[in-house]
Amino acid sequence: MSLLEVNALTVRYRRTVTALREVSLTVGPGETVALVGESGSGKSTLGNAILGLVPAAAGSIRFDGTDITGFGARQRRELTKDIQAVFQDPYGSLNPVRTVGQTLAEPLLAHERREVRGAERTARVRAALEQVGLSADDAARYPGQFSGGQRQRIAIARALVPSPRLIICDEPLSALDLSVQAQILNLLRDLQGDLGVSYLFITHDLAVVPHIAHRVAVLYRGRVVETGPARQLCSAPRHPYTQALVAAAPMPDPVQQRARRRAYRAYQAADEARAPAAALSDPP
Repeated sequence: MSLLEVNALTVRYRRTVTALREVSLTVGPGETVALVGESGSGKSTLGNAILGLVPAAAGSIRFDGTDITGFGARQRRELTKDIQAVFQDPYGSLNPVRTVGQTLAEPLLAHERREVRGAERTARVRAALEQVGLSADDAARYPGQFSGGQRQRIAIARALVPSPRLIICDEPLSALDLSVQAQILNLLRDLQGDLGVSYLFITHDLAVVPHIAHRVAVLYRGRVVETGPARQLCSAPRHPYTQALVAAAPMPDPVQQRARRRAYRAYQAADEARAPAAALSDPP
């Protein structure tokens, strides 16, 4: 049974702009599904719809067998014990006037977990910091005293505090340099191995997908156009748009990079001349 099931989801803004068109995907327990596409493809809109930040115009979202599409504010607040998020900007996602410890304790306070008080709450905060490779003593410091990579670790620790079953990772690497990106990828992978948490990993960079995801869904103009196992899809993409994403990824070899650049430009030119190709997906 899938932990998360999105079925034929459509999202519109101002009733006229369709951001998602009948999008369907699943995420299993302990699984990472990458959602890949360029800016404006609808990736973050899907994440926001799952989090209840934007309403669905049609379709459904089910979590652990329960339809959460029409959940109200109170039900959504309760659901955040099981679904958490890590956002793109490690600088803007933390309150600069609150200590790290105060920020990490907020999920426990938000759910009125009266059984988690005082010393136990402090212990859970300190344990979460150590889980992400920081010192427990960092709970007394402020966000401005940390680097970007450390702040993203704090954001991950905050997501872990309520012991969620699913984390929406919305471009968690794009504001970080390459060396720190690798550290965060390794951290997310290790945490999944230790805790069994599931990820919906939203990214525009297809190159990182084989290192983190089990499966991939490629989003193009609000539609899923290709799905499949991560390594297979990245090495042998079938849809022209996925091929263009692969061609857009930089290569250290200048000869290969020039060949990829030519291929990407060819895909761009062909895309302007044709209607979107029919979606491809794994057979049932």
